[in-house]
Amino acid sequence: MITTHSSPSAVTSARGVYDFDIHGGTQGDIGLGVNLPTNAIITRSWYRVLTAPTAEGSDTPTIALGIPTDDVAGILAPIEYNNAAFDVDEHDAIQDGSATNFSEKTTANRELTLTIADADLTAGKIELFVDYVVSE
Repeated sequence: MITTHSSPSAVTSARGVYDFDIHGGTQGDIGLGVNLPTNAIITRSWYRVLTAPTAEGSDTPTIALGIPTDDVAGILAPIEYNNAAFDVDEHDAIQDGSATNFSEKTTANRELTLTIADADLTAGKIELFVDYVVSE
């Protein structure tokens, strides 16, 4: 007889959204409304750009995705907003399923975060998807 049960190490998926119309585009860390539990390790991540980010004039803001304190910019290193990485489409992030690219383990509950640096954004909407496990 085969039995299945939920386990703390089962893969869980989470989705966070950055929306300029809701969050604004001011430089800084913007929580995406999704918390990872203590001891979470992201094994796979990707994002979908629904509305391309924009900025005024010659400003070149960067966008990063990460886990505050434990893996800042560890999902997506800072990239200029006008890079092909922010074209409307799906894009891979750092965690690609291989163990060498897993995120750092969270040391407490942490909210997935988008970071805007160097200048403000004037538009953009990005969905972040992560698969994670909870370790001991």
